[in-house]
Amino acid sequence: MFKIKRDSVVFTLITLGFMAIAVRAYYVQVVKTDFLQAEGDKRQVRTIDIPAPRGEIYDRNGSLLALSTPMASVWVDPKVILTHQRNYLAFLELLGLSDSQLNELAKQNRFKKLSFIRQVSDKKIIEKLAELELPGTYTKYVEMSYENGSNHIEVSKLLPSIWVDMHVINRYRHSASRLAAALGMDRLTIVNKLNKYPKRRFLYLKRSLVPEVANKIDKMRLTGVYTQDEYKRYYPAGESNANIIGFTNIDDKGIEGIELAYNNWLQGTPGKKQVVKDRAGHVVDFVKDIKASKAGNPLVLSLDKNLQYFAYRALKKVMIEHQALSASSVILDAKTGEILSMVSLPSFNPNDPAQRRGAGIKNRVIADLIEPGSTMKPFTVAKALDAGVITEESMINTSPGSMRIQGKRITDTHNHGKITPLEVIQKSSNIGAAKIALKLKAE
Repeated sequence: MFKIKRDSVVFTLITLGFMAIAVRAYYVQVVKTDFLQAEGDKRQVRTIDIPAPRGEIYDRNGSLLALSTPMASVWVDPKVILTHQRNYLAFLELLGLSDSQLNELAKQNRFKKLSFIRQVSDKKIIEKLAELELPGTYTKYVEMSYENGSNHIEVSKLLPSIWVDMHVINRYRHSASRLAAALGMDRLTIVNKLNKYPKRRFLYLKRSLVPEVANKIDKMRLTGVYTQDEYKRYYPAGESNANIIGFTNIDDKGIEGIELAYNNWLQGTPGKKQVVKDRAGHVVDFVKDIKASKAGNPLVLSLDKNLQYFAYRALKKVMIEHQALSASSVILDAKTGEILSMVSLPSFNPNDPAQRRGAGIKNRVIADLIEPGSTMKPFTVAKALDAGVITEESMINTSPGSMRIQGKRITDTHNHGKITPLEVIQKSSNIGAAKIALKLKAE
């Protein structure tokens, strides 16, 4: 008698255990499927880079000549987007529905987040639907009866039922149209770009966006569409400093002028942080900072921003008056030799990428090969005055306007007669400069 009771108790306990497992399996696989899948999607911890700004560039008085402003870019995964869109069309074909019919059924048969579409008896269709692994589509074995407005929906657990989450499907269903509206682009341009690189896993769609636009796109959570933070260089002084400061490319690397020459000094060091991404690759939560980003080093130049502007304006006026093709000027500190201003024309607007090409970007002061010519005459006169071989009142005889030195004939434009050292410079007299130079000792 005792043995029979003991066996019955053991059998009952085992039966109850299996029933509990079955109930739990039903709860997990049917009732809580969507919740658990959504929660699982949030558990992908990833490490991403934190961009670092370049160092600022200042003039001698602390005025900003170059700084980095926070921007963002939008990139896409063409392979993911096109695969989902292709599989979505296959999904519609298997169910014998058009896009508009599916959308209408989803509205009529909605229950909370999901919408019942239909029940399918063909096992091959169920297998093919499973192979698609299409986000936002679900196959369930449930028995339900619910109301949606005036519609009464009955679902039997005897056959698998197809459900959809249109909110998820819409993330790839019309992604090109939604992106075009947010970015101010033509939808066909986006479609063509995706179709041109169907196997790419990374493709920039648009860069140098204001953060507000990127945030708007982030909130859409479009499948295969992502944003990333970056920096864009801005030049407050514009054209007047363009040839000497230079500019960076779209990746914030120096490629001309001071930006190129001091790129390693100015460039920052990216940091790293851990974030939680959903299954689609979108950041949904922050975990921790791993390594802080470090901004680039600041750079102070000997240039005077105001002097540079006045020199630029004066040189541009002279260039127009004389219809010159180009012009350059340099202003030095006579005591220290520091460059206070360096202007080269034609110039360009460094804040407009379209102007960063052609002859305008060239800094002719340091790039052009030009014989010193008359620019050496002031230095010759200054050296002679400093050596005491002439005075400011000395008279230099330049008649008859020509002379020979070591068999070479030197001429002036015409006979200047006797002139002072100052007039030698004013009249750019080759004879006067040569005779003064001959008074100096060889060095």
